[in-house]
Amino acid sequence: MGENVKYYNVEDFNIWRRKQGRNLKSPPRANFLAAANHVKNLLDGKSINWAAFGGLAILCLGSHREMPDIHIVYDAQDFPKIQKRLELDRRVRLPRGMNSLFPAKVLVSTGPQYKDKCTENADIEVDLIPPGFYGAPPNETLRKNQVLLRLNLDGKISNFKGLSILYLVKTALQFCKSQDLAWDPKRDIKFLCLSNHRRTSANALSPCWVRNLPRHRDPLHPHREHFPGPQPK
Repeated sequence: MGENVKYYNVEDFNIWRRKQGRNLKSPPRANFLAAANHVKNLLDGKSINWAAFGGLAILCLGSHREMPDIHIVYDAQDFPKIQKRLELDRRVRLPRGMNSLFPAKVLVSTGPQYKDKCTENADIEVDLIPPGFYGAPPNETLRKNQVLLRLNLDGKISNFKGLSILYLVKTALQFCKSQDLAWDPKRDIKFLCLSNHRRTSANALSPCWVRNLPRHRDPLHPHREHFPGPQPK
């Protein structure tokens, strides 16, 4: 493909996006999922370390909000492989000047012409986020903070790599500072807190969790241990 087709001007795209205003609609769910699966196959095909957060991750956890875009954090060492893989893919358009130092918005084409299970064509925004941006884990701990997310759609299960609940909340908090989002990160925070309340409560009351709390010696009673925190008077 020529550069005028493979690469797009970010400034022109942002101007177009702002002009849409309230008329800017989220893509159909079928197109969103087609793009998610396509990107997953591209990255997994080269054993690239990545994890989803934002809309794709909470969709897997049961959220029903609109999904305007996909957010993916990747291992910094894999950036050359990611860029090369995307450049060779005919469905992908890249922002001009894309580099590993800043987030990049990639456009993935979906629709009937690609034999997707969609009724219309749509370009899906995929935000590639370097480690450490928007509250994502740093490069050295990215792999330790990944979980396997499962999406059950009409009885068909798809697996995606995703960030842990802790980092899903942390990134949503960071997104609250952004002004140009097409979705409300506060709703994601509320969803994550409510959906994980029961599990969090169970963990907090677990004997194993209590046993792992740090204990401190009482200087007046060296054989007595207590947990840190306010003591009864």
